[in-house]
Amino acid sequence: FGWKCVESDWDRWENWREAVLEVCSCQQQDGGEELKVCIIEIGCGLNVPTCRNTSEQMVEDLVARGGTAHLVRINPDFPLAPPESETEDHLIPVMSRGLQALEQIDEIYMDLKQQQHKDDVDE
Repeated sequence: FGWKCVESDWDRWENWREAVLEVCSCQQQDGGEELKVCIIEIGCGLNVPTCRNTSEQMVEDLVARGGTAHLVRINPDFPLAPPESETEDHLIPVMSRGLQALEQIDEIYMDLKQQQHKDDVDE
């Protein structure tokens, strides 16, 4: 398996990234509610740090533009941020395999959703 950079994929990523950062900046300038973003990174190890670096950079860029960003890093071996990282305060490390973590997150989300529905009905 070799890394193959596809220009159209890169362009799509950059367009999405710039659009999100622009929305974040506009909401901050307009005095609106800050943009809240959660990035979920699954299984990105230390051997090829490209994905980890990209996720961390996106979090830093969002925070710099006034947004709230969290990085959920799911990795059975290396879920933590590098020491002294700017991302450290925005990281939620999950020491787990990807599918197992996603199933647990889904279960918790569904429980919260049911509780919210119950609370709404009780009001």
